[in-house]
Amino acid sequence: MLANPHGAERFGDRSYAIISDKYLNFSSRVGYHYSVLDAYCGQTTNKNYITFSFKGGAADDVRRNRRARAIAVVLMACDFSVDVKGDRVDARFAKYPCEVVADKLETIGKLLVFTRQMDMLMNSETSIELVAKNFLEENYNYD
Repeated sequence: MLANPHGAERFGDRSYAIISDKYLNFSSRVGYHYSVLDAYCGQTTNKNYITFSFKGGAADDVRRNRRARAIAVVLMACDFSVDVKGDRVDARFAKYPCEVVADKLETIGKLLVFTRQMDMLMNSETSIELVAKNFLEENYNYD
């Protein structure tokens, strides 16, 4: 699911969701962006978790990598453990109360929308901190 496409025929792949009252698995492919979100949110704090992976984009490697690093900065500021390799971000958030997990899931949803086309705008290294700062301050403009 997170492999980079090598052809336009993959552009319109489907997204899939499995949802219950305590569990969410959302695998999404929008354009050239891939993300997988897996979460459990119940009454037992030690069982609660979020795992999130993001990869891809239509821009060049440098811009995609910058976007990945901006996403990582945001997720680390939100107490996720994060690993970045190239344009791939893997993050984990675990063992928090359900209310906190639900809040983090909302943050990831906003982050996915905010950063969807961001790779095209990542012109310099300074854009990494600027994008992260704007998002964390709930300034969702691209200025």
